[in-house]
Amino acid sequence: VGLPAYVSAFLVPGIAADFILLFTDAWRDSARHHAGDLERIVWTYVQAGKTALASSALTVVAAIANLASWSRHLREIGVLLAFGAMFAWVVVSAAYVPLCLIDERYFGVCPSFGCGRRCRRPPSPSAKERRSA
Repeated sequence: VGLPAYVSAFLVPGIAADFILLFTDAWRDSARHHAGDLERIVWTYVQAGKTALASSALTVVAAIANLASWSRHLREIGVLLAFGAMFAWVVVSAAYVPLCLIDERYFGVCPSFGCGRRCRRPPSPSAKERRSA
């Protein structure tokens, strides 16, 4: 395996980053639709999961089409990209949404790192409040 392995090493993280952005947007949007954690996780998986799966499946089909090529390098990159796209979808789908919940619950409340809900420091005033004072 030569050049295709190196090219796939840059393409697969890009695909995974796309999936992360999809799940992040769906997670933030789920707060407007549901209040409970379980409902938000399910809503995020339904909304972003099917979009990411469709994107991954389309990438796999396009990559598998390279198997019909006469070039060995195109066939290699097709197989590597197909497996990489599905692997990225599985890993991001399984791990990222619980990490969003953990981030929101423990790190999203306070501007300092790691204090979670124990922080008693009042939030900093917004720019609008500073101008009016």
